[in-house]
Amino acid sequence: MISLNNLYYVLYTRLFKPCNMEVMFFYPFGSTDILDLKCSSEFLSPETTKWNGMNFCLMYNEEPILEDRIRQVQHWGFWWFANKDHRLKIIANSEHSRLKNKLCKDLGLYDFYFFFHGLLCLNWFQDVKYFQNIKKFDKPFSCLMNLCEKDRSYRLYIASKLKEHNLLNRGNVSLNLLDNNLIKREIFSKNSKLSKHAKKHIYTHLGLNQKSLFIDTENFSGDLSATFDYNVYEFWSRSFFHIVPETVFYYNKLHLTEKIFKPIVSKRPFLLVGAPNNLAYLKSYGFKTFDRWIDESYDQEMDNDRRIDKIVEQMNYICSLTQNKQNEMFEEMQEVLDYNFNHFYTNFKKNIIEELVDNFETCIRQYNNGRIDDNSININSLNLPEVKRLLLQ
Repeated sequence: MISLNNLYYVLYTRLFKPCNMEVMFFYPFGSTDILDLKCSSEFLSPETTKWNGMNFCLMYNEEPILEDRIRQVQHWGFWWFANKDHRLKIIANSEHSRLKNKLCKDLGLYDFYFFFHGLLCLNWFQDVKYFQNIKKFDKPFSCLMNLCEKDRSYRLYIASKLKEHNLLNRGNVSLNLLDNNLIKREIFSKNSKLSKHAKKHIYTHLGLNQKSLFIDTENFSGDLSATFDYNVYEFWSRSFFHIVPETVFYYNKLHLTEKIFKPIVSKRPFLLVGAPNNLAYLKSYGFKTFDRWIDESYDQEMDNDRRIDKIVEQMNYICSLTQNKQNEMFEEMQEVLDYNFNHFYTNFKKNIIEELVDNFETCIRQYNNGRIDDNSININSLNLPEVKRLLLQ
């Protein structure tokens, strides 16, 4: 599967450049710092007349869209957001949300959605299909939580619920608190996204002096998500179920990252801790889940605390089963686990690549619709079937 750098290269040379489109993106990977915003060609100043009349694409597909950050980009790049000579303005993104729709309308942006993290994982996890499948496990579940503050503070509530049910020592649980004051900061911060109930529960069950829990590694790095060698694969295979704490939880978005694909390529069942309806979002791409064995109604639960409560209730149920019952359930799941694994490397890959190219074509056609001036884009200049063929190799 194509790498991230080469994916951007193919998109630029085969889609953006033929449309006379300059591309703005964040570098290094994963950054949303306005100072890391770069340009696909030379880094040009706002006064550069060379940009007059060009089309633009803002690549904001690596992280979920937050309004304050988009407004920062708008302020920094006022000259191309506001300049009417900059004709077609696209935002490449990896989410479905009302916020995105509102920003596109307010700022005159065309919505170019594609499943970025799916493409990324097809590259990162391409070797896993050669590994020997491991069907034995020694823990009923795992729950790996690195960042646990601000937008990820909900993970503290997960840990407190696991501790309440005496499950912390039953599974493979990581909780990276970064420093001794993290829990205190979240509990007493007026800006914390934790509810009063969650704060009280965390204080009661974790306290202010809870130590970090390290199961997988103490040395977290920027490339940890991309690392999935056989040692990591063996570690993930040590657990039956995986509690997957996604990046987006508090925001009403359909947005998934590499986290959900790790149990899929490890052939393990999972419970998805994300915003409402993201399990259904995953299923819309052809994946199967585990409602034959557990209650997945948590995915429709709008209350944040209750959604976590319902997930931990299911984990408590799994842990209450004997080892033999867990083994029987795991054996019953093999058809679904094999299906998801094979689907990830075949039809899912084909579907999200076709979706990417088709959605870009839709942007161009929407822009051209009814346009009679010289600013329209010749859609025939794009060899879209060839782009699909290249990305599917």
